[in-house]
Amino acid sequence: TTAEFHYPTDFLGQPVDSNSYRVQHRLTVGFDATRNLSAAVQGRFLAGSNDVADLTEDIGVPFGATDPEHSAFRSRAYRRNAEARVTFFVPARATFTMGIAYEREHESSTNSSGPVGGPSVQTDAFNAFRRNAAYYSELLGTLWRTVSYTVAGRVDDNSDYDRFSTYRLGANVAVTGGLRLRGSVSTAFNAPAFNQLRPTLYTLGSPSLRPERIHSAEIGIVSRFNDVVELSGGYFNQRFADMIQYVSGVAPTYKGSYANLTGATANGYEAELHITPATGWRASASYTVVNPRVVEVAPDYSGGERPGDALIRRPSHSGNVVAAFTTLRGLSLSGALSYVGKRPDTDFSQFPSPRVTLPSYVKADLSAELPLMRAGRGGLTLNARIENLFGERYEDVLNFAAPGRVVLVGARAVAVF
Repeated sequence: TTAEFHYPTDFLGQPVDSNSYRVQHRLTVGFDATRNLSAAVQGRFLAGSNDVADLTEDIGVPFGATDPEHSAFRSRAYRRNAEARVTFFVPARATFTMGIAYEREHESSTNSSGPVGGPSVQTDAFNAFRRNAAYYSELLGTLWRTVSYTVAGRVDDNSDYDRFSTYRLGANVAVTGGLRLRGSVSTAFNAPAFNQLRPTLYTLGSPSLRPERIHSAEIGIVSRFNDVVELSGGYFNQRFADMIQYVSGVAPTYKGSYANLTGATANGYEAELHITPATGWRASASYTVVNPRVVEVAPDYSGGERPGDALIRRPSHSGNVVAAFTTLRGLSLSGALSYVGKRPDTDFSQFPSPRVTLPSYVKADLSAELPLMRAGRGGLTLNARIENLFGERYEDVLNFAAPGRVVLVGARAVAVF
């Protein structure tokens, strides 16, 4: 894939360069092979490669200067991964999977600047790689025909960080014919991305970042009525340790950085409704209320967040409604309404950067899919999608307007050899 993005304005929104742009080239290759080793054992091997080349160029007037300056950021990165797993189908209503995964990442980048039309001088450079080896297992099963369960564990050996173990425990219990209870607890590990560790045109390097750690728990109830209506509701609790947050910069460069916030939570409730009133028809609705808050700040954290502050760009209220219809000939039509409530953001065009509130919005989308040819060895399908049908004006990030109405038309061909 190739993508190009033009932005003629600086961080204050002033038009300073009609040729400022970012261009990215990406090559992704994947391989997936599965083989039944016996009636009760299945093996699977996956491999992938992702190469990215990035160039960003900009012209602006540095703080305190009078003449414009040209700056450029170049980077090349790749990610290689391989995974092997074996699944055992246990006669006693259980499936056991065990596997290993290996991933290697590398990135090199440079920043350069100089007078417009003149020679540029390299100002920063970054070159790093890391590898991660993981070992995991998962057991899925059913007990007494009324209890389904999940027990999973994973160990990650990362070359840059200490060994980290994660797990997931879950259960789904049938109370009566149409009523079920569900619950789960899990942990997760998230290593800092290279673009958070290295310097860029707009950020300083943050090489001392620690990985994020997440603990999650949820409990809920599901009720089904006559295979037509399913209603569910639940409570979830998420706790974040060493959460990575962006910190705005100061004079003279105003370059920001990333830092570990230490502690945050996101606790809330969600409800879902699924309806299948007739053959070919289906509809669903969901609504989430969440309270994402900072609970603890590290002594060395230099950002503006304090305990009790809301996490930026995370709405407290959100929901969606989806309806779809499929004909006997395979024509599929669907529509969706998405609601995103008010959420806080930071106005980085001012210093010090104040908190602001982004207004709520509702967005409508439509999609259609029509199979033209079907054969034993493949087929051809036309598809179309309209995003933001009514051209709703909104911003997910302050001062960055979201696209208006977008129309996408395409086709998908499948061949089986």
